[in-house]
Amino acid sequence: MRWALTLGAVAHLILAWGVGLSVDEAHYALYAYHLDWSYFDHPPLVGWLQWPAVALGGSDWALRIVPLGCAMASAWLLWRITTQWVLRHGTQAEAQTAAQGVLWLWLSAPMVHLLALALVPDSLLMPIALALLLVTLRLAHKPPVANGHEPYPWRDWCALGLCLGLAGLTKYTAVLLVPGVVLVLSLSLGWRWLRGPGPWLAALIALLLISPVLWWNHQHGWISFAYQLGHAGGRDTWQAKSFFGFVVLQCLVFGPLSWWAMVVGWRRMAWPRWTAWLALGMALPALLLTWVLSGNGSALPHWTSWPWLLLLPFSAWAWYPMKPQHQAWWRGGVALQALASVALCVGLIWGRPANPFADVQGWSSAAERATQVAQAHGLRTLTVVNWSLASRLAWYARPMPVIVAQSHQDQFDLWFGQFKPGDHALWVDWSVKPYPAPIASAGEAGFAQCDKVQTHESQHLGQVVGSFAFHLCRDWRPAS
Repeated sequence: MRWALTLGAVAHLILAWGVGLSVDEAHYALYAYHLDWSYFDHPPLVGWLQWPAVALGGSDWALRIVPLGCAMASAWLLWRITTQWVLRHGTQAEAQTAAQGVLWLWLSAPMVHLLALALVPDSLLMPIALALLLVTLRLAHKPPVANGHEPYPWRDWCALGLCLGLAGLTKYTAVLLVPGVVLVLSLSLGWRWLRGPGPWLAALIALLLISPVLWWNHQHGWISFAYQLGHAGGRDTWQAKSFFGFVVLQCLVFGPLSWWAMVVGWRRMAWPRWTAWLALGMALPALLLTWVLSGNGSALPHWTSWPWLLLLPFSAWAWYPMKPQHQAWWRGGVALQALASVALCVGLIWGRPANPFADVQGWSSAAERATQVAQAHGLRTLTVVNWSLASRLAWYARPMPVIVAQSHQDQFDLWFGQFKPGDHALWVDWSVKPYPAPIASAGEAGFAQCDKVQTHESQHLGQVVGSFAFHLCRDWRPAS
């Protein structure tokens, strides 16, 4: 298992050199470049952790160190949790066999490798959620008494508050972890645990850690919370087709074998049922909410990465009592999932336009050329039509401002503002996702005129992966 983890880490370091930043990676790298107490769409931890890499130059390779570290921390925590659970009813050899099986399922899941390469809040929340699971189980199995015979577990309560606070600094949906913690502590300790000082110390630590988010939102009219509520709405109608398509996608990106192993493990597991309710209580609220939102078209597949990881230890019981004749089938399934992950990594490097991952290539040279063209025409601003295009352009063209032409209030408004009447800018159009020029018409905001001045082809491994057209746009006119 160690050689597999080492090989995976080396492969990711190689990928980090040859793959450009994705939409979200560039967006969160800009968090570190424009360091703040919080941000429009997410809490600040993802940006704070990238600040050292950005301060040292912000190379693509350096920005991949944090997500790889998060993946390695997740693997270590997953191993420790699984071995501790199995050791309560099994031998050391059985615990190691089960933990190896769980880690093979984790290592063969394609989504794990994406999150180990590209830093998003879910990359951070995976090890934080596992650490929270570990600390809560420790408190549940060791009642907090202070009768002189056993020291009060101050360290564990402080660790609980630290995990909850870090989770709150990572993603707003991390609040869904709290009900599971309260549930298992109440089931194991009774409601008397609330009368001790430990829970209130943990709550105080968590509150202090998330205070920058609350203060920033207070100063900005609570726009983050309004955005999250509106973002969760999605489409007006819920569609079963979108829901089932999302469930199938979940099965593929996390590996169908891992979901099946969880079901088998749940039926065979030997630990007390109330202990299992902690993992279920922490994982199911976020998992079910994401699945429901998928019917409205407002869910992304990586949102369920940390709930899936919390449930993965259930698969331990699908491994160590396995009959010899069944082991070959399980190992073959893991090998197939691993091949899918390898194909994903190869797809990230291969640069043909038909490749679905080709959009991570070419933005660096395009941004450099766009900056040169803008400066040649005396322009100080670049523009695109939405934030997903703006993130990579703004990152690679920094410190050149990038204003989103069709902005409906987002983080780029806070960083670069909006156009004023009469402003000029260089509009960048991308062949992979082309848009009509932002010309003012029928009372809609836009420029009076946009003229193409130059084109640029981006190449990767000798292949053209996309072309960019640069338009000189004059005289911005606000909506009437």
